Amino acid sequence: MQIIWLYGPPAVGKSTTAWQLYVDLSATGISCAYVDIDQLGMCYPAQLQDPDRHRLKGLALAAIVPNYANAGAGTLIISGVLDPNLIPWYHEVLNGTDLVFCRLSIEEDELRRRHDARKASQDTWQNSLEAMHALDAARLTHLRIEAKGQTPQEVADSLRIKLRLTSGTRTVATPLFSSRAAVETIHRQPSGEIIWLTGTSAVGKSTVAWATFSLLRTRGITAGYLDLQQLGFAGNALGDPDHVLQSANVASLWECFGAAGATHLVMSGSAETDEQVHLYREAFFSAHLTLFCLRASRETLEERVRSRGRGEGPRLAGDRLVDQPAAILEREIDRSWTDQLRLNSRCIGDVVINTNGLTPKTISEQLTSESTRSMQNQT
Repeated sequence: MQIIWLYGPPAVGKSTTAWQLYVDLSATGISCAYVDIDQLGMCYPAQLQDPDRHRLKGLALAAIVPNYANAGAGTLIISGVLDPNLIPWYHEVLNGTDLVFCRLSIEEDELRRRHDARKASQDTWQNSLEAMHALDAARLTHLRIEAKGQTPQEVADSLRIKLRLTSGTRTVATPLFSSRAAVETIHRQPSGEIIWLTGTSAVGKSTVAWATFSLLRTRGITAGYLDLQQLGFAGNALGDPDHVLQSANVASLWECFGAAGATHLVMSGSAETDEQVHLYREAFFSAHLTLFCLRASRETLEERVRSRGRGEGPRLAGDRLVDQPAAILEREIDRSWTDQLRLNSRCIGDVVINTNGLTPKTISEQLTSESTRSMQNQT
């Protein structure tokens, strides 16, 4: 498998460019996939020997590459910060792949402008500046693309040309690894508690899941967080969720998080049938999973769809609502409400929670109590 890793300091445009490259390559018929490396390392607190979780992310990437290969992807596009001191180790842990690093570069004044546009804190800016200086000092010889003055589309086009990625490009999906570092990711699946938030579009799955993850951390619990959608980008960028791929990925990542000390995992993502839910229950065969179905009134869904359209909240790859015109948002409101009515009739969850008038913090406190009760009842 070919892995194309776009890296650079925060705010340089890694994720946006990588997503554009994935969309463009998929449209030309190239069998590819995409994942943001940060999605593979959300497990806290970090281990003392890996404070920035770079090794966790690298091992997690090695663990899920076979899943993308089995899904038919010959090229996997990665975006995210890397540790320049770990370049030899990345090659070792990803042995058996064609690993290509590409740095997105930008001048300091433009990087500052982008941070200011994001209303980033001074600490965030300093961390980004230090990351850029560390990359400069490493004098890496990877392909380098200047991002200043170019749109993500133009940067992606430049990458396609320099990497010679055309509609005729075909790479072989090879799920085999032989390095010792990769073998370290293979353990018996840990036991523990899985809290899964599902529901219709814009009902608040990710928001409540993150609040729950944060609550567990404040209680001193080592926990991981996963967004199912972010682990299923393969083939058609806007196609239906690939639950086979997603369930395989969360199983692999749960093993990695368990090895890092996690006893709990919070994940968000949609499921519409018992068959789909069964895939995830099988994936967590050694852990206890509680599926929470979030519900909301049509009025609440309408406000949350419009909020997403205004760009409020985190901007994630594949979000089809941000900056969309009113007509598209209206259709999404109708679709979301119709989907919820259908989900109501199927009763696929363990616990249903009505979110109307409740804050994410209040909901997270309720569902963690329900999860604990469910686990105690099972034992």
